Amino acid sequence: AAIPSIMQMELTKLMDCKREGPNKTCKLVVGASEDGTADVIVPVETVSGRHAELEEDGDTGRLYVTDLGSTNGTWLNGKVIKGRTEINPGDELSFGGEPLFVCYRDAHAHAQ
Repeated sequence: AAIPSIMQMELTKLMDCKREGPNKTCKLVVGASEDGTADVIVPVETVSGRHAELEEDGDTGRLYVTDLGSTNGTWLNGKVIKGRTEINPGDELSFGGEPLFVCYRDAHAHAQ
């Protein structure tokens, strides 16, 4: 029950983080590693050290996830993702079998 609140907090961090570079993209690494290589720590055995990357496009407000070669996979709505995949409000994102509901501002509302 604690993990969704951690993720919601970190997704807010993603939305509000400092954007650098011309494309205003913001990225966070999700993983179990506590050595500084993961920005969002999910302390679960089935989550790899550097499990996946969350990315927000600052121009469009869209949110994406990319699996970083994790052992147990990154799942979106019950399906293993391949490559960079868009996340929509209300989607269920799962890192190594740990389900997390993604709730964030609508892209159109974010862009205004």
